[in-house]
Amino acid sequence: MSSWVRARVPAAIGVPLTSQLGDRIRLLAYPLISVIVVLLGSLSSDEVTPLVVLGFFCLALSLVAVWPNSTPLVRLTFAALVSHAAIGWITAEPSASATWVGSVGPQLYASAFFVVSFGLMVAGFGFSIGREWNLKLPLFDEERFRRICGRLALFGAVGMFVVYYRLDALPWQIDILRIGSTRYVTGTTEWVINRFMDLLTITVPILFLFGKREKLYGIIGLAGLLLPFRRANIMAVFLLVVICWSIRRNRFKPLIACIALAVVLYASSQLFYFGMLGKPLDSHESIAAMGSALPEVRDLGWMFQLTHGDRWWGTTLVQPVLPLPSFLIPWVQEHSLRTISTNLIGIDRESTGGLRLTLAGESFLNFGFLGVFVICFVWGLAMRWIDSAIRTVSTESRLDVYLVSLALSWIAFWIYLAGSQASGIIKAGIIICAILLFISRNRRSTTSSADRAST
Repeated sequence: MSSWVRARVPAAIGVPLTSQLGDRIRLLAYPLISVIVVLLGSLSSDEVTPLVVLGFFCLALSLVAVWPNSTPLVRLTFAALVSHAAIGWITAEPSASATWVGSVGPQLYASAFFVVSFGLMVAGFGFSIGREWNLKLPLFDEERFRRICGRLALFGAVGMFVVYYRLDALPWQIDILRIGSTRYVTGTTEWVINRFMDLLTITVPILFLFGKREKLYGIIGLAGLLLPFRRANIMAVFLLVVICWSIRRNRFKPLIACIALAVVLYASSQLFYFGMLGKPLDSHESIAAMGSALPEVRDLGWMFQLTHGDRWWGTTLVQPVLPLPSFLIPWVQEHSLRTISTNLIGIDRESTGGLRLTLAGESFLNFGFLGVFVICFVWGLAMRWIDSAIRTVSTESRLDVYLVSLALSWIAFWIYLAGSQASGIIKAGIIICAILLFISRNRRSTTSSADRAST
């Protein structure tokens, strides 16, 4: 097993006592540091420079808490999230000019940056305190799983093609330079498209881990996923494939290059999304539009202004976990983060996917700094769970590696960036994976185990 995936060697005699002492110190120090940071942030809430300095201090502490006791992949994840927060603050003010909302001033963007950074610091504390464990996955028939995913990917791609053909919205049927403003559809058609996207987002990545035929199926599925121009799903598939490759081959430097490339491509696609390729080039507007690729700090600043300090008291966090279909219960849809955020900025819910505020930002808008502390601490514990899974997963099993990588992408990409807005794709992904794994369960192993037990 690889050097950065395998479990740790048992500690020497005497180390557990030292470890217990260190845990107690951290349990006392981390809340104290968090309280001090919040107090300093509250005292300087009207000043930009102190908030920014405190924000970068929080980002540094998050890396300090995570770095000594994590796999390189998790270190890279936290480093990417720290960079995301820093770049988001740098681009918040310039990118605001490319939107219909406009700028709300540097002070609110500094406050948003501080909240996001504080959340990452608390997540680092949760990660540091979290316990390690050994991953034990049941045995599954990997070949059956592969075959089913290949067929479902083809089915999903064909379904997407048929839907967009009936909408007269295939790439050669529309003005491709205006796809950013025409990609959203509503009603039952939107539901069907989203379900095909869920299916493709789950089945396509694992196909790239197998042979030429499966890769061909994956490319066809990816072509279907490109039709709605939902860049988050495309990027998630791309990064998931690279994460799987990195874990299996014990190489993470290519992942750094792929993340950088993905961010550049995503930022460049903003020109496409804002319909600027068909216009005379304006360097200021182009830079502002590309800055909107990482809008979380900017969008959170908007929410600070528009909510006027009012709290949502958990409505957006409870709404995703209620077992109630939104098309039957109006309250569920009315209290989603997508609906609330679009109503606040004054646009139609059906014309956009809503604002991304990060998990820390949404927690703050619901419960203030206490919500950020609790929820981001739990998120940090979840990242410790992922770290332990990476250490102990069998790299010989493509399916096991894929499942661990999928969990990492859900927690570190979807949930962190989108908060409760990611609940739809994650719930659909869990259902699809559960069905696929149930169908692919290793019946032979189960039968042999039962036979041994009976004898």
